[in-house]
Amino acid sequence: QSFIVSGTGMSIRTALCTGCCKPLNGDLVASGCNHVFHRKCLSEDWKECPKCGREDVSKSALPLFGVNFDEGRGSDSAALVAALYMGTVRCVDAEESEVAKSVADICTGRTAIQRHQQELAELREQVSVQYAETKKQEEKYRQAERASTKRSTERAQLEAQIKSSTQEHALLTAQMDQIRQRDTVLEYVDVLRTRSEADALGFVSKMVDMVSEPWKILVEIARMRDDVRARLDKSQKDGIAPVRREREVRTLLAEKERRVSHLQKELAKQRGNLQSVVSQSAVEIAPGLKRRRTSD
Repeated sequence: QSFIVSGTGMSIRTALCTGCCKPLNGDLVASGCNHVFHRKCLSEDWKECPKCGREDVSKSALPLFGVNFDEGRGSDSAALVAALYMGTVRCVDAEESEVAKSVADICTGRTAIQRHQQELAELREQVSVQYAETKKQEEKYRQAERASTKRSTERAQLEAQIKSSTQEHALLTAQMDQIRQRDTVLEYVDVLRTRSEADALGFVSKMVDMVSEPWKILVEIARMRDDVRARLDKSQKDGIAPVRREREVRTLLAEKERRVSHLQKELAKQRGNLQSVVSQSAVEIAPGLKRRRTSD
């Protein structure tokens, strides 16, 4: 088959496979009708030759070893494809013009496929780069997440420490307030004992303005006042009881003394009566005793 490229004056003569319309190169066979095919293009299912119509062309096929009809025509083939693609080539054999157009379409499709494959490779490369970048971003995200978890843990620990410190501060503040209240009350009592009531009242007024909860001091002073009053009342009651007891004892003692005096008088009277009786008995017994002594 001879192709002439229009406008260039270049004549290209090459052989094409009747089965696939591609240049005859590689593993070739000759059919029984003396037409050359690629081995893979000569099918056993063919009933007749697509070129001449002869039957049973595949049964008497002859292998062609070392034969290459496209040898040394790489540039010519490229020019042929370019010419077919640009539409500047025409076939000398008009019968095979459709085949040439089909070859041009196949080459155009192949070029498009190669271009798409190149674009696909570029896209795959971009996807690979994006995948690597995604992996890096995921690793950065995991690192950031770990750092965030660590910061959250540290924050929780700091919040616990702050809470504990706040509670300790509140406890110490309460203890200081209690100590201040106690000292204020004790100093108030000391001022009240050593100075006047006006000085004590001025001291309490000054301390009330200095503390955050003055009612506690006033309540403590009122409690101490009530305690002092209760003790004073008890002391007074305890002091009155001995006096009353002493009075009762004295009354009882006076009664006992009167009783003893009365008993002493009665005793003296009984003694006087006894002596009288004894004297009278002695007088009465004396004459009898004398008579007994005389008789004896």
